Amino acid sequence: MSGLELIISNALAAFNAFNTVAEVEATPYVVFQVRESPRKTRDGIYKYECNVTVVVVGKDFDECDTLNDHVVAAINEIVDINIISFDSQRTTDENNAYMQYNEFVISIKK
Repeated sequence: MSGLELIISNALAAFNAFNTVAEVEATPYVVFQVRESPRKTRDGIYKYECNVTVVVVGKDFDECDTLNDHVVAAINEIVDINIISFDSQRTTDENNAYMQYNEFVISIKK
């Protein structure tokens, strides 16, 4: 697990969050994924930004929204990161799973 994955995992530990998921039977649950993106100039890499996707799955949108509010608050409370941007959207699938997709672009404070 990378440094940021560990930070996010610790922040979401109270929600039993999975770092990428296989099959989960019971709702609600939280899944996250971290992808690093180096930012470069002619002189080389000057910082790493990370795309963090957090998906909250619930049995209905009310359950999903309630848990999502707590998850987003937990990430906002992490003192070791800068949140550069944030986007969120709701969706559902053919299995009647209700999901809230959260996309963060984060950099780690030095």
